[in-house]
Amino acid sequence: MADGVIHRGDVVWASMDPVVGHERSGHRPYLVLSEERFHRSRGLLLVVPMTSRRRDLPTWVELGPESFAIAEQPKTMSAKRVTRVDRAGHDVREVARLVAYLVGA
Repeated sequence: MADGVIHRGDVVWASMDPVVGHERSGHRPYLVLSEERFHRSRGLLLVVPMTSRRRDLPTWVELGPESFAIAEQPKTMSAKRVTRVDRAGHDVREVARLVAYLVGA
């Protein structure tokens, strides 16, 4: 986080424990979907969890080899939860489109 700003398309690492049901647990990567202006004004990030495990589900988006965004589990998290930021620069349009579809937008 060299410039102190978390950007859309970055991968942030955080723990969202405790979790319930099928939520992703542990310290893990999350893909940032929200814009910087939201982060600065609210101190929050809209994210989806990521995994290295492939599952052939229409709501899982491949971002690279062994890198999948789980669009069915969007979350808002405090930027204070973030322990690491990777400047990934992922194109999040497909993931954002799926999240919008899932919420009926």
